[in-house]
Amino acid sequence: MVALPYILDSYYYIFEELSSPITKGWFLTRKPYLMIGLVTAYYYFCTNLGPRLMKHRKPFHLAKVLLVYNVVQIIVNFYIIIEAIRYVFLSNYYDMRCKGLETDEKIATWVANGMWVYYLLKVSELLDTVFFVLRKSLRQITKLHLHHHMLMVITCWFGTTYYPGGQWVLIGFLNSIVHVIMYFYYLISGLGNRYKKYVWWKKYVTIVQLVQFVLIAIYNINSMFYECSYPFFYKFFGTFYSVFFFTHFAKFYYDTYVNPKPKRKTLNNIKKQ
Repeated sequence: MVALPYILDSYYYIFEELSSPITKGWFLTRKPYLMIGLVTAYYYFCTNLGPRLMKHRKPFHLAKVLLVYNVVQIIVNFYIIIEAIRYVFLSNYYDMRCKGLETDEKIATWVANGMWVYYLLKVSELLDTVFFVLRKSLRQITKLHLHHHMLMVITCWFGTTYYPGGQWVLIGFLNSIVHVIMYFYYLISGLGNRYKKYVWWKKYVTIVQLVQFVLIAIYNINSMFYECSYPFFYKFFGTFYSVFFFTHFAKFYYDTYVNPKPKRKTLNNIKKQ
């Protein structure tokens, strides 16, 4: 019984005292079990439950749903871009060399709100994979796809809960630009076969993603040579994260567009592993 008070005290310290007071009580922040439960349910549904439920069913026709979904994603990502431009480029608050949290409560809350919306956007993007399952497009559910979506939610939870601001903003800005391009591609390609000729630039979406990872890595590495309140661990993690996904997306690009192979790591391969 001695261990129970220690566990409770540790839980309170880690998830209450260490977390940002700005985002306290905001939806899907702080409480780790909500985020962990969401990510776990997502993985289980997309790799196990969903495919089993759809095995003897016809794929859902979700053209109208996807049309609305893609438009909403574009609009919200545009909102993130505009807010980031206002903060990073049109104000005197942001230092491109190294940037910590704002000391002014009003500005800090404004920045945190943008990060929170960005976090919820990453949560909503889990629907990408759910739609693949419902449409029985299981070949598109790769290990890279699953891991990227899950890690984005986990990373954004940490950022919004513990450090809602600083250099996260510019990273989210770059990522939102990529996602506007990506969801615009999805929007056009989902309009029907007569629009297929307008989406010849599919491989360039991946190239833009690769450029994004390079820019984020350079930005984080450069900031290591300057001091500010932004923790060094976040700089290191941002660099590692960018390099990690750059290598995986580069491999995807090579295997898909440079040297196509008959088999990729799809859902069936995941189950076997």
